[in-house]
Amino acid sequence: MKKGIILIIPVLFFLNNCVDRSLARVQPKTSTYEAKSIYQAEIPKVDILVVVDNSESMREEQTNLVNNFPALIRELVSPTLDPEANPVQDMHIGVVSTDLGTGPYRIDNRCTEHGDDGILQNEPSSLIPECANRGPFPQIISYSNGLPAVDELAEQFKCIAALGIDGCGIEQPLEAAKRALIDQAGPGKPNEGFLRDDAILAIIFVTDENDCSLKDYSLLSSEIPDPMNIRCFLPQYQDYLYSVDYYEEQIKSLKADPDNQIVIAVIAGVPINWDKSLQSLIDMQRVDDTGEKMIPSCETALGKAYPPVRLVDFAYRFGENQTVQSICVQDWRPAMLAITRKIQGLISYTCLERGVDIEKGCDVVVRAKDYTCDDLNELAEDGSIYSFIKTEIDEKTNEEINVCRMQRADFVDTNGNHIYDEEEEELIREGWYYIPAEYTEGKCEGKHEIRFTPKAVPPSNTRINIVCATNLCPSNRVCPNATKYVENGCCLEGYHCGYSSDGVSQQCVPDRSW
Repeated sequence: MKKGIILIIPVLFFLNNCVDRSLARVQPKTSTYEAKSIYQAEIPKVDILVVVDNSESMREEQTNLVNNFPALIRELVSPTLDPEANPVQDMHIGVVSTDLGTGPYRIDNRCTEHGDDGILQNEPSSLIPECANRGPFPQIISYSNGLPAVDELAEQFKCIAALGIDGCGIEQPLEAAKRALIDQAGPGKPNEGFLRDDAILAIIFVTDENDCSLKDYSLLSSEIPDPMNIRCFLPQYQDYLYSVDYYEEQIKSLKADPDNQIVIAVIAGVPINWDKSLQSLIDMQRVDDTGEKMIPSCETALGKAYPPVRLVDFAYRFGENQTVQSICVQDWRPAMLAITRKIQGLISYTCLERGVDIEKGCDVVVRAKDYTCDDLNELAEDGSIYSFIKTEIDEKTNEEINVCRMQRADFVDTNGNHIYDEEEEELIREGWYYIPAEYTEGKCEGKHEIRFTPKAVPPSNTRINIVCATNLCPSNRVCPNATKYVENGCCLEGYHCGYSSDGVSQQCVPDRSW
């Protein structure tokens, strides 16, 4: 971390947090209040489901996946790019194919009735010679407390995830993820134990096609005149597919707090210089002049790929907790880094939408069923972090909930000044603390961070409630292009936004009454 002054203010948030407006200087502004409620899962625990297209066009892409995915694993368990990110201590990795068969229809000899049916795969890959004499591997690749070694963890993934290219060409990645996590995950089912309630769930889709998750397999009937390989793209056949709404509902239902517990990543056929617009992908869904084939959305030496409209639509429903990367690039390291940052983001960061009114501050409490406030202090090995507010009764379970307030942290240098310096700082009180934007790095670079000191991180199965007074700039003082008498686009008290002497540019000008 860069050296800099640390400001101690009455504000708290969950782990590392980005605040969009400066908190360093306050002018009188209109205030409103922002409330957030965050469930604190056991940190950090992650379940990663990788959905791999195993159709005949995916040989090179699978090689790229198994060559680059180990970097993601290493960065999660031993962060180097963001040394302050919390390392993952407990991880499950599972691999499923996009092959769910074709029901009663036999369109070719690669497609069986049920395909792999969303079951986690564990057979050694025939594409990787050194894996041939190994396995079968566990269906759930597990890492806990440093074991197995990261290289062995990566090797297990490598030998499983190169699924081969003999899978059905009707790719159903959304349905494969749903079956893996719901249909095949219950007691006594093949994937039992993979998904954990208190873990972050990351789903990574790797495919060169759009999603064709079938609700009605009669779309594959020979009685339909249009070519088989374009039916899933055409608007007149969308009722044969499960809606993206359905998959959003199903996947979000897996977590108590889906906004803070699910990451979606898509590595698919978006153009390399794509504008990130879903509509532009929809516009790319075109049939060529022969009427027999779709026009690729990207094409390289690796092969052709097609607009992943449904997958991108699905990913975008998870807000900031998603990333979409192109399968057509040779170097997948940036894609793995982007996915890593999204997962680390849920472990280590949550952002407030607006800046905080320092003078009014925040009231932050931790609600716990399993702990008293004294228990929280004992777990933290510090008797003063939490103070008792009251006891509530859960209306649904009739259980007692202890409500505790956390104190702010305090750092001083050798002269007693409140300062954060890697070499000179002394932590004299545990709690939360604030780092101004000019000193932040990583995900919050250019923004502001609120962090917990190590002992102050709330334990699992607690809920953190935050109510903050936030700054709202009065409308007559909003002046984003001003260069003087302005802070964060808001004119200082005694000034308003008006035209400068040139009559063209807007600047903060003095208030006057004549």
